[in-house]
Amino acid sequence: MKNIIYLLMIAWCITFFSCTNDEFYNDKTTKPSISVSFTPENPKVGDTVVFTITGDADYVSIFSGDSLHEYNYSKVKSEIEYGIDIFNDTVFKRRTSLENSVYRVYFEDYDSVEDVKNDFSFFGAIDENSIELGEFDPPKTSLVASSRPKQLKFTIKDRRIPSGFSFKPNIHLFNWLMYIEMRLVPDDTDYQVRFGASNRDNREITAGWRTHFYDVEEEQTYVAGTNPASFGDYQKAGFYPGYELLPDADPNFDPNGFLNDWWFHCSKTYDAMVPPNGSLPGGKREFWDIKGRHAAKINPNCNYVEKPERALISQCDVLIGGSTYKLWEAADNYPITSEGIPANEANYGSLMNFQGDVYLTSIEWGWHTYAPYDEGVNLGSVYSDQKETFSYVYSKPGEFKVNVVATNTGLKNYTGNGYQDQRNYSASEYGVERAVKEVSINVTN
Repeated sequence: MKNIIYLLMIAWCITFFSCTNDEFYNDKTTKPSISVSFTPENPKVGDTVVFTITGDADYVSIFSGDSLHEYNYSKVKSEIEYGIDIFNDTVFKRRTSLENSVYRVYFEDYDSVEDVKNDFSFFGAIDENSIELGEFDPPKTSLVASSRPKQLKFTIKDRRIPSGFSFKPNIHLFNWLMYIEMRLVPDDTDYQVRFGASNRDNREITAGWRTHFYDVEEEQTYVAGTNPASFGDYQKAGFYPGYELLPDADPNFDPNGFLNDWWFHCSKTYDAMVPPNGSLPGGKREFWDIKGRHAAKINPNCNYVEKPERALISQCDVLIGGSTYKLWEAADNYPITSEGIPANEANYGSLMNFQGDVYLTSIEWGWHTYAPYDEGVNLGSVYSDQKETFSYVYSKPGEFKVNVVATNTGLKNYTGNGYQDQRNYSASEYGVERAVKEVSINVTN
């Protein structure tokens, strides 16, 4: 008897493994069939609608078609039509930001300095004759190159004078993230103060920001530190005393309302400050301070962080250096020379102003925001001899598109070395076939 059982086991194993290649490794997944009906035929708000699903699917999910449960905005539709790589894209998501919520400037798109000046203005000790637009060779020592060959170049010729540029994005900021690509090349004197000694590596430069908010309902502009709001935060503190009297000072410069939001960076090797994850930091601006102080508090009647649709950023003023130390540190805390550098060499590491050449490559500010994908309800499996029901109560009237998604999965597909280093995502290891059935339901009051 034992011999008979033993022989039967051998025969079963031979039969099983002889079909492994055909049935397991060359599995052919079939497309499921599915049907759906519902009762009552003319439901009203508050009625319990019962959906009946029949078919031969391994997995079934249903989208009821009302708010947040629409198949057209679902992740599964994204995958069916475009594949898994589109999951983090926005093709099937509801946009929650307004149309004008994105600002993009690439200086390679300009034809001349005159064209640039239509969109940008400059303040402080910036030599007008130094403003150039072109393709500049990066310094031979640079380890981090610019991402694009063409830049806007200008020179800040006096570190003591607050200097920078202004632009008019005219966007609603639903997402405050900014990527600014810039190369800061200090002149010889500035370089010696920052990097001259073997133990000095001072890369930080003041990054001051002043945002102008135009309230679309009040039809009024709010600027921190100026009429109609008054801010005492980080205004004149840190600027070189008496800079207003210097020969190259800008008589129209208003020092009020700038906030220090981290800093810009330069380096010993004159690298480009590239976003978002370049070797040299400083290209990514989160604007935590500006959001918390300016956008949230500038208008006593409205928080623009909570209601970005209320305000357009009509202008942004960018300060590059200009303060001897950090803006929140008063200048008289540290003795400085008439050249605007610390009198005590021990304080060279705290210098925050800048004198030298600036190369601007691009500014990317603001991104569209989106709601999460809509979701359905997983009903498990249904087979040809079974039915699955789903009950749902609609809270609002309307005509809704109900979608049932049926999925069949095959066996694991082993190719190459399996999924040790050739794995994309778990579903890609299986054969998948889907079918979608749509029905319309009209819910009345």
